[in-house]
Amino acid sequence: MPHLRPSTHKALLVIADISGFTQFMKSHENTANHAMHVVVELLRAVISAAAPPLKLAEVEGDAAFFYALCNEDGEVTRELVAIKKQVMSFFRSFYQTLHRLCALYPCARNARDLRLKVVIHAGEVALEHIHGFDKLFGMDVILTHRLLKNSVPSQEYVLMTEAAYNRLGDFHQLEPERQTEYCEDIGVVETVVFFPPARLIHAAKRPDERLRADVKPFLPSAYLLDKTPGRFAASTNGYQLPEPFHLSACAQTFETVWLVPLQTRRQHDCATHVAGQGRRELSCGPSP
Repeated sequence: MPHLRPSTHKALLVIADISGFTQFMKSHENTANHAMHVVVELLRAVISAAAPPLKLAEVEGDAAFFYALCNEDGEVTRELVAIKKQVMSFFRSFYQTLHRLCALYPCARNARDLRLKVVIHAGEVALEHIHGFDKLFGMDVILTHRLLKNSVPSQEYVLMTEAAYNRLGDFHQLEPERQTEYCEDIGVVETVVFFPPARLIHAAKRPDERLRADVKPFLPSAYLLDKTPGRFAASTNGYQLPEPFHLSACAQTFETVWLVPLQTRRQHDCATHVAGQGRRELSCGPSP
């Protein structure tokens, strides 16, 4: 029987992993069905944000493993740009779904502590077709998974190996931070880390712009009583998330607005209107 060697391909490997998954599941032992539904929906949201050239290889517990075969033609640059956009879309889709699920399932509110991290590596893989599924093999596949355990002091980031960074280059004009990791059975790996800021991954508009747009049609400017610089905490349609894990991911500051209750304002306006009507009737009545 001849010895068969699988063909190898140059590929870009991407893992999107949910940070805080284990703690979240442990804290919801009594509501495990809701907790599992939250995680499944978050994974679906990330997977739905992927498109060619990225292909889903596997769903691995709380992570989705993607790959893109690297072609050596004129479409390479366009494909790399598409991959970088999709990685950023992973974050946006993740947080949009997270906010919706937290509103639906009050018992799973500490799901707000969940975060997303992405690891990207470029290398060679062996591709085998097994019972209708494409299975990836090789040391570069192992390395990509080992890098999920790293020394990055954050739960929300994009980590690239040097090989991936050389291919992808600039990542949405974010400042790269170089870091050295040690992977068991592999050795030292040079990496580049990016921390996507909240303005790019949590919402299309700044939080203060959304808040002002929501309340402006209903509230008179005379009732903006106090303006104090502060940190955005919640909005009518925003993301109620805890403080960011990294300084570069800080949300934009805004002017806190204190408002008089609308009910009090309405009662005051009605009383003024009635009093005004009475005065006009007296002044316009017949002369004695």
